Amino acid sequence: MHCWWFNSFYRLAGWLSAFSGGVVRDQKIYCYTCGTDEMHRRLTADEKAWLKNRTGRKTVEEFFMCKAPGCRNLRTGFQKRPFDPVIRMPLDD
Repeated sequence: MHCWWFNSFYRLAGWLSAFSGGVVRDQKIYCYTCGTDEMHRRLTADEKAWLKNRTGRKTVEEFFMCKAPGCRNLRTGFQKRPFDPVIRMPLDD
């Protein structure tokens, strides 16, 4: 078992690789709506466009979506709950 700072550093390194052009795989991070650590993935281009339109933000590169069945909650690498109320990615039509 690793100490808390090792786990924090490992997660931070994964998030930072996204901003440096590295390949980002799905990551297990805390989901506010599930209340547990769940797998999250980066947003697709269409999902990023939807979120930009929904929030008015210029960039949404930092967002992840929870992959738990029926959840689809959005969060950033550093903020568990960036929106109040929460925003969930709609299902693809």
